[in-house]
Amino acid sequence: MRKASVAANKLPAAEQIHSIVLTFALLQSRQRMSTEASFSARVSDGANFRQFDLCLELFEHGDIAAILQLIRRELSLPPTPGQVPNPPDGDMSDRLKITAKSGHWDVEAEFSGSHASTFDQAFNNIYSQLCHPAQTKISQIETICEDDVRWLLQYALHAIPEPTSTDAVTMFRHSVELWPHKTAIEAWDGWLTYLELEQESTRLAEALVSEGVRPLTVVPIVLEFSKWALVSILAVWKTGAAYVFLDPSHPINRLQTLTKRVKASFVLSQDSFRAQIRDIGTRVLIIDEIGHRSSSQETSFAELPTAIDIGSPAYVIFTSGSTGEPKAVVHTHYAFCSGALHQAELLGFTDQTRTLQNAPLIFAGAVPELLFTILQGGCLCISKQEERVKDLSGCVRHHHSNMLIISSSSAAIQDPKDFKPRQTLLMGAEPLPAHTARKWAALHNNCNGYGSTETNTVATCCPFSTSVASQSVGPGAAHQYWIVDALNYDRLVPPGSLGEVVVEAYALASEYLNNEEATAKSFPPAPLWYPGLELKRPSATRFFRSGDLGRIATDGTLEVHGRTDPLQIKLRGQRIELGEIEAITIDALGRPTPLVAELILPQSQDRPSIAVFVAASASIDNLPAILLSENLELSSCQEKQLDHLREKLAPAWTNALPDFMRPAYLVPLTRLPRTATGKLDRQQLRKWCSKYTAIELAVFSTTKSDRRVRPLTSDTELKLGEAISTILRVPRQRIHGNSVFTVLGGDSLAAIQLSQELRKHGLAASPADVVRSENLATLAEALDLTPPVNEPIVSIQGAERVIEDRNLNAEIVLRYLKLTADQVETILPTTDSQSRAIELGIGPEKCFVYHFALRFQGDIEMSRLVSSLQSLVDRHDILRTLFTRHEGRILQVILNELQCPLDSRAIEAGDLIDETVRQISTSDFQLDQVPTKFWLLSVDGLPKAVVLRLSHAQFDGISLPLLWNSLSYIYAGQTLPTAPQYSTYARAVLLPDMTPSIEYFKDLLHDCPFTDLAKRLSAVHKPQNRQLSRQITLNPAAGFTPAQLFQAAWGYVSAKYLHMRAVSFDQIVSGRQIRPIEDYDYDTSQLLGPCLNDVPVVVRFPEQQTVRQMLAQIRDQHTATARHETLGFKTILGECKPAHWPQDARMTSSVQYRGFEDRTSLPLGPAECKVEMMERNMDLEDLTVFVKPLRDVDGGPKFDVGFLFSDEVVEETQANSWFDELIGAVIAFSADDAMDEVVESLLGQI
Repeated sequence: MRKASVAANKLPAAEQIHSIVLTFALLQSRQRMSTEASFSARVSDGANFRQFDLCLELFEHGDIAAILQLIRRELSLPPTPGQVPNPPDGDMSDRLKITAKSGHWDVEAEFSGSHASTFDQAFNNIYSQLCHPAQTKISQIETICEDDVRWLLQYALHAIPEPTSTDAVTMFRHSVELWPHKTAIEAWDGWLTYLELEQESTRLAEALVSEGVRPLTVVPIVLEFSKWALVSILAVWKTGAAYVFLDPSHPINRLQTLTKRVKASFVLSQDSFRAQIRDIGTRVLIIDEIGHRSSSQETSFAELPTAIDIGSPAYVIFTSGSTGEPKAVVHTHYAFCSGALHQAELLGFTDQTRTLQNAPLIFAGAVPELLFTILQGGCLCISKQEERVKDLSGCVRHHHSNMLIISSSSAAIQDPKDFKPRQTLLMGAEPLPAHTARKWAALHNNCNGYGSTETNTVATCCPFSTSVASQSVGPGAAHQYWIVDALNYDRLVPPGSLGEVVVEAYALASEYLNNEEATAKSFPPAPLWYPGLELKRPSATRFFRSGDLGRIATDGTLEVHGRTDPLQIKLRGQRIELGEIEAITIDALGRPTPLVAELILPQSQDRPSIAVFVAASASIDNLPAILLSENLELSSCQEKQLDHLREKLAPAWTNALPDFMRPAYLVPLTRLPRTATGKLDRQQLRKWCSKYTAIELAVFSTTKSDRRVRPLTSDTELKLGEAISTILRVPRQRIHGNSVFTVLGGDSLAAIQLSQELRKHGLAASPADVVRSENLATLAEALDLTPPVNEPIVSIQGAERVIEDRNLNAEIVLRYLKLTADQVETILPTTDSQSRAIELGIGPEKCFVYHFALRFQGDIEMSRLVSSLQSLVDRHDILRTLFTRHEGRILQVILNELQCPLDSRAIEAGDLIDETVRQISTSDFQLDQVPTKFWLLSVDGLPKAVVLRLSHAQFDGISLPLLWNSLSYIYAGQTLPTAPQYSTYARAVLLPDMTPSIEYFKDLLHDCPFTDLAKRLSAVHKPQNRQLSRQITLNPAAGFTPAQLFQAAWGYVSAKYLHMRAVSFDQIVSGRQIRPIEDYDYDTSQLLGPCLNDVPVVVRFPEQQTVRQMLAQIRDQHTATARHETLGFKTILGECKPAHWPQDARMTSSVQYRGFEDRTSLPLGPAECKVEMMERNMDLEDLTVFVKPLRDVDGGPKFDVGFLFSDEVVEETQANSWFDELIGAVIAFSADDAMDEVVESLLGQI
């Protein structure tokens, strides 16, 4: 309750009271943004009081004197003598109390006023204007005062960045210049670097121009979620045209309407949608076909425009329209580029961003996902649409994405704990409930976003925590927000008061295409109050009336509180003009009929639905007047007539409206409710419907259902009924076999929830299957015919959260290992290198098991050492990893915690340590246990040595120095940065689609003969037991690495011996150049884990090839292979080897260049620790060339060259001959004058 004191003036007391009453009425109407004011008032002048109800219409053109005369008539009843009664029951906001005092009037009323001015100031401001004889019209009365304006300019005014003169293609090419080889797109159908995206989009643009696409036209695009969406956008831009996405699931009539609206001559699509859109009414260009046609033409492509007009359209997005047809919102390059980078920065997009594409392509939310990501150097991650719908969190984990744009209602049905890694979560498109904000804020970085299609999509956002009001959307990035009177654009309202949000910016849509009336209404000239602010802008800005209800918060930022226009709503993040639904419905009825579309929320429902209320006395006989207001009773005859009306309207809705706009209920009434002033009372309709549950309102459902009760009987039906009861909050006994999911209150979001819930029971149904099912019985039948998913009923709580590969069964793995979900961080497949190391470690070979002896020279503190070993295990997840077999595959299970596996042994004398170490080095590990184990050897209570056992599935040579550094720093008590975890790397190399890599190696190997020097006769295990060694000095070869010299030399030796023009052998690569990880804050150079991988090298020897050409061939192959170096060698040999190779082929020789240094010692506090590695003989290939550069030596670059073989496979004399030829070839190739020599002239014919 607020109070004001109004000074008495010379007017008669009655006239003063009338003006006070009108002052309150005006304040109330403007706060409610309605011309109507209705309230109860009490007037007391001591001995007398009067109480009255008042309802006024305060139109802008209303005459003040006439309204005062009306108030005078209402108050003309004689005063009631006696005491003032208790106030009537009701809402205090609808009451006014006026009490006469000596020389002034006390006024009490409910008022949510300005931050800058008091209720007393606001009331007296209006009162003084009403009493001034110059003010004759309501429109002349201002609510805002000078203090309010000064406050707005100080706290709510934000700079608008200068507009740009750049087009969107130029902005993208700047990204290509900065990050040419970074991954721009990581999609299920292929990956593209920024440079490849530039090249691919240019090729498509040239093809489009060849087909006739021209500047200043609009090209509709119909695509699924794939890499081609972003390629197509850029391609269309490069032609000088604009794009607009269409949804193939929308009715063909609607698609025809939208295509005609933009006067499209072409539609760009993919082959899978050809049949769906063949009747769209214009020529359809299929991406694959036009690319093939253009590439097969002998003539070159038509030239692309050399420059893009920044004033030309860049993209079009359709929104709902009140006339029955959608509005086409046009954005120019000027508008998009003036805001994009500023908006992207505010929203948190950086070059480390990995955005999961989530928004439908036809909606504005897709713009920041696709375009802000690549303009900031991030990576766009794209899962198949059906996978994203079924398992959004699984797709996030699969791509390791860290940016997600999601509607508040979608976020509400997800579990934040399932989303890893930590997300930057941008919620918006609809109000953010407090419970949803609290749920997500605990685990993720969250922003409450705001914007619209007209404001260059998400224009602002506000980070929120569990304590921040969820209406706040923060300041604008490239936009200034003003709040005006919803009934008068030229009236600014005080800060804190509700009104219409008006957006000032350069980054605004230019128009609604071919709709001048709507454009003029939504994009008016600067309001009359604006020049008086005397703001200095770089150039004239534009204004957009958003239709959103908002206010300026106490910190100067914007709060959004819904819509000002009851005919415009937000449903599941999508803006809908109810007028469009009403127009289509009236047209279908064929005669003018009173009706209204409205958003209702049935009892116990979380999400609203659209209902159409129609005055249907002409269609349904004897409709009861109290229908809906008091009961839902219809006779059987009336129900049949309602069915007939429903059948008449359903085709019109289906043919003209997308799914999310179709009414869920059709409610017949005798008449539509009205307010006291004769206006349609929408609030009453919503209030009536809120009394009933979705099942009770099912009589009005637009989905026809069989109301006969058929009990649920089968096991699947019972599971289905239980799941629906839980999700829709419908009593179990109200669900039966003839129940329809949508009639029970289900919508698309609830269908996603149900699909996820059914998967836990081993039942596979897509959300589309759920929505389209005739009833529960038919859905259950379909489920029984569908192969079960690999996820059983989850009885181990949280089991589904630890699995990364949905083809794996977390429940069975955890039960077999006797673990709970809380004990496990994640379960992953293993890489080929890891699985090979485990299989050879537990098999008869017992190789790939390593022991490291750390011998101390100096004093070591026992307790400090033990604590350091535990910290080492805590720091690196690969040390907490156990390996198990599941369905024939080796899996790695990363534990959250592991008590350091430590075996302490007291040695009687120091000279027995060597023997003890030797015995320990014979120890092996088993499946289902962590290979990591430490033995602490002490003499007389003093630590003398530690032995560490690891599997080669846990480390590689590059990461060993990192392991020793970690131990050294931990023991010294130094603070270390967080270590990169191997599980992150494993996700990146195991879970993406590797089809591009498979195709690459197929192409590399397809014409290469099988290369086998040793001609091994038996597959019996014969480990390499002999080594030839030599030190050599080489001249540096300009432009080529030593490794490439040795590979060229070994290729020549192999080719000469086998008389082949192409040979292949194995090489070891680091595996640490993987692009999915370089795009975010993850340093593979500091990773402890087995990243090294085997990949093939092919060396070709065409006649007359020079040494330079041969080395360049190998160098270029290395560059190309780097993109695919994480494809497992088992997969390469299994899926990529040519058909003419042996079925059990393996690479018979290998060239290994070890460019990293071995670490043989490390400090532990004041003591020195010597490190010795004990490994076992292996049989991986017949012949190995092993090269190690020697550091810090004089006389030019020196190398240790080894040649490993088994004397049971290769004669020593033959090995010596090959080794001699290898050394000779390397030296010859590195000679100063060798580069331009023909290889075979230099060393002999092949």
